[in-house]
Amino acid sequence: RVIGEIANNPTNRWHHRACRLNCESVDYLQTCLVLQEQTRRFQVLAVTSAVSGEGKTTLAVHLAASLVVATGEKVLLIDADLRRPGIHRRFGLDLSPGLGNVLHGSVDCHTAISQVGDNEPHIMPAGQLLESPHRLFGNGKFGALLESLREHYRYVIIDTPPVLSACESLVIAQAAGSFLHCVRKDRSRLEHARHSHARLVSTGAESFGTVLTFVPFRNYSARYGVYPWDVQSSNSIGVSESSRA
Repeated sequence: RVIGEIANNPTNRWHHRACRLNCESVDYLQTCLVLQEQTRRFQVLAVTSAVSGEGKTTLAVHLAASLVVATGEKVLLIDADLRRPGIHRRFGLDLSPGLGNVLHGSVDCHTAISQVGDNEPHIMPAGQLLESPHRLFGNGKFGALLESLREHYRYVIIDTPPVLSACESLVIAQAAGSFLHCVRKDRSRLEHARHSHARLVSTGAESFGTVLTFVPFRNYSARYGVYPWDVQSSNSIGVSESSRA
């Protein structure tokens, strides 16, 4: 089932109105996760996709940010895509120390976590890939790490490698216990989506549903409309730019 649609986050072609729609679509997904009976008790969530380029990393980043703003709870964002990491660049952090170093045993988990701002999620970057990812994730250390992190964070969001390209994504999803599956509008192949979703479910992880990403801004606004707000003035029809844009 499709649990949410994410409006495309435009580049310089569109201004803050389009960026606001992108953030609103992520906030809508976050609200569904927090409120719905099936999903509201989640603590650790893997954000997955069948192949690269389907928007899972962007969704993981924006979802973690939305959870911080909406709930005020402590949120940790983990970059578990050790083969092709990217979250550290989005926050201006160094690649290491990070998850790879923790699983290798060269640093402890608290050393690998960075706090970039008061209203931002804590970040554990991917770190260095010092040995085979199959070995790093296949020895039970990742599951033990998540158990320890549950004691310190209300929500843990994990960006995984693509399911059909990297088998450690299945281990990550199983350890997390629940996952969101990203499918890119007009780009993803149906057979890929079905196969990756079936493999994830076979691990015993609970599927919270599919998220349709890269929905064109004009399509999203035409279907659902634009309902702006302004923090500074309740009478204004403008919107302030989001830090997530």
